[in-house]
Amino acid sequence: MTTATVDDKKRVRLPNARPGQVFAVEMDGGKVVLTPVEKVEPKPRRQRLIKTDFGRLILSERLPDDEIVAAIRQDRDKDSK
Repeated sequence: MTTATVDDKKRVRLPNARPGQVFAVEMDGGKVVLTPVEKVEPKPRRQRLIKTDFGRLILSERLPDDEIVAAIRQDRDKDSK
């Protein structure tokens, strides 16, 4: 059995843990159970072009470059008619 000691900042060193690894903590009476939890990466947010009151286009979220070019061309064609 391996033992661990809590330091003055309430930290415990786990021998096989990696830096940044996340654990779920369950306390059952005097027993503490740590279960590794996989980090969930957030989905990338998509951007879209928004036309301001002054007629400028701004990005609200990230769009692929080809969609940006298509939106700008569409806006130019609309203004030239």
